[in-house]
Amino acid sequence: MFNDTIVVQSAFSAFNNAALFAPAFLWNAILAVPVFIMIWMYGNTFLGRIGWTESNTAKRTGITIAACIILWTVLFGGNYGILRDATSVLPFMCAAILFTCSYFIAAHARDISVPKINGMPRRIRIACIAATLAGAAIVGASDMHAWWGPILQIGAVMFGIFLGRVYRFTPSLRFGPMILMFLTSTVMLMQPEFFRFGQLGNLSLVHMGAIVIIGAAFSAAVATAFVRPRGRIYRSAYIKLKWLGRIVTILGIILFILTESVPVFLGLTIILWAMFALSVWHERSIAPDVPDRMIATTMISFGITTGIIVITALGIIMLSKLSDRNPWRDIRQLL
Repeated sequence: MFNDTIVVQSAFSAFNNAALFAPAFLWNAILAVPVFIMIWMYGNTFLGRIGWTESNTAKRTGITIAACIILWTVLFGGNYGILRDATSVLPFMCAAILFTCSYFIAAHARDISVPKINGMPRRIRIACIAATLAGAAIVGASDMHAWWGPILQIGAVMFGIFLGRVYRFTPSLRFGPMILMFLTSTVMLMQPEFFRFGQLGNLSLVHMGAIVIIGAAFSAAVATAFVRPRGRIYRSAYIKLKWLGRIVTILGIILFILTESVPVFLGLTIILWAMFALSVWHERSIAPDVPDRMIATTMISFGITTGIIVITALGIIMLSKLSDRNPWRDIRQLL
């Protein structure tokens, strides 16, 4: 009576239509507000009890973010059956995410010596081999759309670990995770259905607003960290340039809402960075904790959007450590 393919497609359509105006991540974040308040109040105490100190917090935070992104990509991806085209660049984008995260983790774990298989007791040796094979199987199972899919994903993780251990370049603990989160958000925007984020072409204002917030926070963090206040722009010229940047930003947001385009999102991020950099360059000084506030904001917004509550919790804890100064003044200063 019914074609199985039509039934499956109808089920996917019903799921997507139900999430158009009420994305799950929004309601999950609202329901988790009491948990976020508890994290704000007691998060530092909990991390202290499990061995997190001022000297290792940055390293452990970065490694945790990269590990969570790997798990999220592996477990939330792999929905090749809902893609509209038979060919897609998503396998290669997912492999890029897995490679980058694996490289980041391995580069910051060089001080941990790799145990030698030959010197282990037999039980531990079997357990390590079984755990490695199970991890490879899980990573490979995330890409079963073609025979080369598992090879690509497993190879990306292994090559990232190998280069991270051997190559001398060590990514920044401060902005390495930021780049990973921005890259993942961009890939998620390319094919929202693949990552269970929404329906391409029917993203709501909540979906696009969340992506824009991630891009804006990332741009603000980079601008406030790498651009030095100089106070060399005349006020009249600064006001004109600022209004020009605001108008272009508004037009870019409107264009992004209409098109849901990745190039438009990347261009909007560049425009936001230029506007924030102009604001910082115009000022004679900015508060030293502004970059950290923007990094924490990126972590919170990315964690809420993707449903990775661990990253949201780490961002809330990072924000709770900063001064009690009113953050709205910094936001007005940048905008």
